[in-house]
Amino acid sequence: ILTLDSASHFILTLDSASHFILTLDSASHFILTLDSASHFILTLDSASHVILTLDSPHFILTLDSASHFILTLDSASHFILTLDSASHFILTLNSASHFILTHHCASHFILTLDSASHFILTLDSASHFTLTHNCASHFILTHHCASHFILTLHCASHFIVTLDSASHSILTHHCASHFILTLHCASHFILTLHCASHFILTLNSASNFILTHHCASHFILTLHGASHYILTLHCASHFILTLHCASHFILTLHCASHFILTLHSAFHFILTLHCASHFILTLHCAFHFILTLHCAFHFILT
Repeated sequence: ILTLDSASHFILTLDSASHFILTLDSASHFILTLDSASHFILTLDSASHVILTLDSPHFILTLDSASHFILTLDSASHFILTLDSASHFILTLNSASHFILTHHCASHFILTLDSASHFILTLDSASHFTLTHNCASHFILTHHCASHFILTLHCASHFIVTLDSASHSILTHHCASHFILTLHCASHFILTLHCASHFILTLNSASNFILTHHCASHFILTLHGASHYILTLHCASHFILTLHCASHFILTLHCASHFILTLHSAFHFILTLHCASHFILTLHCAFHFILTLHCAFHFILT
């Protein structure tokens, strides 16, 4: 059923296999509601402001501006990713790993792990960081400059600290936390944990790091620059989020919704849904878009 109230105001209701309602309130403001396997609402408030709500994988993607968005996942991974600018983001995981990663600039971040390892890693600059471990090892590692650091041990943790040069050191811990910390220069280090968290954190430069988690969330976070990163989840959501610049990103979901959202600029994006509705929505500007449906109706709306 296609109801056109005015030149731009229309309602599209499908009672067949797709079962969705597309309501266009103005040239760029519309609401897309699907009642089938995908069950999501797509609300476009302006050319670049979008809200995508899915009930199957249970997450909300809100794009407030070119680079400001919030991704909330309430499923098995349970995390919140908030990107306030090109490099400022907050990653909170409330599942088996229980950690918070807050990135305030190229090298300033806070890593808090509340699981079996129980430690806090705070990097204030390229070489200034604090590592606090409250579990079986009970130690505090404070690094104030390239070669000056303080290591405090409150019990027998059986580890090895090797300082190769003014900034090159290796910290190996074989106790309850079972992790290896390798510092190759002021900001380049590798943190490998084999305990309840089971993740690898590799920092290759001031802002280039790789966080790989093999526990309940099973995701890989790769940051290639101030705003270029890849987030891959292999759990209940199974999606890939790639941000190439402040506003250019690709969101690929391989779960119940099976769609690809590609945003090429503030106005130009492509939404491809391969689920019950099987349609392609291409918006070339504020007014001109193409809606292609490959379902029971098989039509093209331009």
